Amino acid sequence: MTQTSLALAIGCSQNVISKIELEYSVPDADILCKIADYFHTSVDYLLYRTDQRYSLAP
Repeated sequence: MTQTSLALAIGCSQNVISKIELEYSVPDADILCKIADYFHTSVDYLLYRTDQRYSLAP
């Protein structure tokens, strides 16, 4: 996946994704939620608050 394709999928710019990857900026809550939704995971997983990638909920 490219930065551009992820940016298009979640509605932000490629520059935003690049800065997040390079740790030049911290994503705001809206972007974090969109990334988590896109990858079908939780924000906690993205923030290393859990090792559980997928929810156990039905």
